[in-house]
Amino acid sequence: MNNGNHQELVVFGLSHHTAPLAMREGFSLSPEKMDAVYQRLQEEVGVDEVLVLATCNRLEVYGVGEPDKMAGSLPAILGEETGQGRAAIQEVSYFKRKADSVEHLFRVASGLDSQMVGETEIFGQVKQAYKDSAERKLTGKVLNTVFQKSFHQGKWARSQTSIGRGNVSVSTVAVDLAARIFGDLSQCSLLVVGTGEVAESALKVFVSEGCQDIHFCGRNAERMELFKSEFSTEGYSLDELGNVIGDFDIVLTSTASEHTIIDLQMVDRALKLRRSRPLFFIDVAVPRDVNPVCGIRNQVFVYNMDDLAGVANENIESRRKEIDRCGAQLKKTAQELWKMLGE
Repeated sequence: MNNGNHQELVVFGLSHHTAPLAMREGFSLSPEKMDAVYQRLQEEVGVDEVLVLATCNRLEVYGVGEPDKMAGSLPAILGEETGQGRAAIQEVSYFKRKADSVEHLFRVASGLDSQMVGETEIFGQVKQAYKDSAERKLTGKVLNTVFQKSFHQGKWARSQTSIGRGNVSVSTVAVDLAARIFGDLSQCSLLVVGTGEVAESALKVFVSEGCQDIHFCGRNAERMELFKSEFSTEGYSLDELGNVIGDFDIVLTSTASEHTIIDLQMVDRALKLRRSRPLFFIDVAVPRDVNPVCGIRNQVFVYNMDDLAGVANENIESRRKEIDRCGAQLKKTAQELWKMLGE
């Protein structure tokens, strides 16, 4: 990392706005890949501060340094480390500079740029990404300032506007979708695959909506014990997944697997047990946990993040005025902050 003669804040990346789900899957970062990306960025000439934000629907690098050098190095590093190649990422990426970068970050942190407009999870993901970069000692004056301000703007957007009316989140939208198909959720059985924060949130929301027959499946022993205690229910290991999915009406998957964990063969075995009863998959993982081909079977319904976004954004026009008001305020604040930084 070197201090350049001419420094700017830039953001380079891709999101649901520019890349379809099938392509976003290829640009996901495992913890090991994330470490490799940070190592490359740390060694890169022309980059003085850097932060990587990787979520289900976006992969972005926020950098402070020499813009012309970063315009060349960032696509190369992300393309190589994800295995997709520089040309592939440049096809679906964006490169923002100066105040535009600040405004973009504010929109991301507030949920305004999310696939499900106004969703709440992204705020925590941005904070975690900042913490990760800071612990690596890769943030400095500019990133510290703009990210701290983004947290303020995210809180303002949620408390002073109604862009997230209805507390939009993956879990609440998943419950909405399930209720549309099954009606009374108290009569449904649910299996949540994964033990992360989204899985935990989903369990809580389904319970709050009356779903009583709930179970979970995962590989993290400590989190599984926590779930058993909190939800007073049975847990299965991932090795048992293929043998138990037929017992459930709804299977919500949210793992960090780099490959699908539910295939057509598993679904066919499950259907024999279900005797014409529908099997409903809500796959909120990216890369996806459920092979999309499973949806070709009768009585099998497979919904992914794009489908959930469609449900969440059905009432977006009723929120349009608030969305526009929020966007205008974030733009104004971003320009003022950039002017204050004197960049």
